[in-house]
Order: sequence, then C-alpha cells, then structure tokens
Amino acid sequence: MATLVNGVSYNYANINISILGVLPKGIRSISYAVTRGTTHFYGVGDQPVALGYGNKTYTATFDMQLEEVQAFANAALQSGFAGGDITAIAPFDITLTFGNIGQTITTHTLKKCVFLDNGVEGTSGDGTFVKSYALLPADIEFA
Repeated sequence: MATLVNGVSYNYANINISILGVLPKGIRSISYAVTRGTTHFYGVGDQPVALGYGNKTYTATFDMQLEEVQAFANAALQSGFAGGDITAIAPFDITLTFGNIGQTITTHTLKKCVFLDNGVEGTSGDGTFVKSYALLPADIEFA
C-alpha cells in the first residue's frame, strides 16, 4: 500500500474537472471505466488453452446539477446546435486531475466524449435538480 501524505488519501474534494474549457462545480459524482472483451479458447479437454482479447469498450456517467447541464446547452446553442441539445455537441475531451498537497497529481483524460442523453429529473422537496448523464468516450487515458 502506498504511503499517505499526512494521512490523506486521494479524495473527491480535491478533484478538478475540465469540460469544454469550463471547470464545473455541480458534478455530484463521476464514474468511468474501460472494459476489454476477453475470451478463453479451448482445445483438447475442458480447460482453456489460450486467451484472446477483443475490443475495448469505454463508458462514463456524471451526476450533474441542472445549472451545469444548462451551461453545456448554452454552449451548444452558441455553437449553432438547434435547441441547445447537449447530445448534438461535437466530441470533446474531459480532463480530471486530483491529488493533495505533497502527492503526485494524477490526470485522467476521457477522449472524444459525447453525451448520450439529455433531460431533467426532480422530485418534490429537492433542493436542486440532479440527473445522471451517460457519456460515450472514445478512449480513456489513465496517466
């Protein structure tokens, strides 16, 4: 296990997210991953004799407040996308950096992302609107 600086681990409080040149603060949670198709190949007997790799698949989900989504919709409008539809925004990169004082700053980049959905969710008594938005990255760099 890595030695913690002053007993502090990487945490959500020290993350910076840059999307379309903006540093949104209303992103409540993030999730992104890469999976690779992997298959065992069989020969004689019932045990695998080789391993084959297939394509990589990239996924990302951000839970965002409506104010952040509206900022992206406004950017879409300014770029000429009818109705400010965030699913029509051209592919863009998302950069995430995190680290505490004394730690190595880690940067992950979600490359060529597009929003897969658009909308609003709310419930009576909510203090703000928060919705989970799916994104489709073309690559994820874990640097």
